[in-house]
Amino acid sequence: MIDPQLQSGLRAWARAAIPATAHAVRDDKILSSYRVENLSAGGALLSGDPPLVLESEYRLILNLPDSRPIALTGRVVRQHVDANGKKGYGIAFQGTDADTEDYIHNVILSHLENQPEPTPSILVVDDCANVRHAIKRELRSLGMSVVLAAMPLDALRLLLDKGIQIEVAIVDLFLGSADGFQLLKYLETEHPHIRRILISGHPRACQLDLAVSTGHAHAVLPKPWDREQIARAIAV
Repeated sequence: MIDPQLQSGLRAWARAAIPATAHAVRDDKILSSYRVENLSAGGALLSGDPPLVLESEYRLILNLPDSRPIALTGRVVRQHVDANGKKGYGIAFQGTDADTEDYIHNVILSHLENQPEPTPSILVVDDCANVRHAIKRELRSLGMSVVLAAMPLDALRLLLDKGIQIEVAIVDLFLGSADGFQLLKYLETEHPHIRRILISGHPRACQLDLAVSTGHAHAVLPKPWDREQIARAIAV
């Protein structure tokens, strides 16, 4: 017989981006409706306004597609603002019974089973919005599907999204306080099938040659670049 705690953990592990909403309720009043960006049996990532207070508990009413509404309690365990300024709130469900966990888990599995195969995409990671969108325009002109991330944490969320199939990652060497070189090494270890391209406006940076010679990157892309250089870099 499976240990109940382990079974609960397994239910909480399956997660998906589901087209759903959640009403936050306090003192029997609906504060607002929030978009469910990601859902598991153990919690959810919500976005919207007004802001939810960190470490506070709310009564939530989940409105799931083709399913009955679910009422439960959630605690705000983290807050996040993405590269586009959208506010996100990590919610941990509190005191959820096994039947409710099972119900949410089954809704998630049903949603995942009915999803079309993801379109192969190119991930662009650069802390400069102008650079991200300039590369996106070039890649879209080549007929490519593109997803953007400002920082490694944003990139990791995209890599975990089952609805996105990333085949190429273009990573800036200097990501503000973060290190693009470390992200490349993570991709090499955890996602070796992804073609890794290092981009930098510092042509003499020793990391550029090191990235290719060590195999952390398959190619280097300079700043500025042209369309031919991008096409050559992403070619397998």
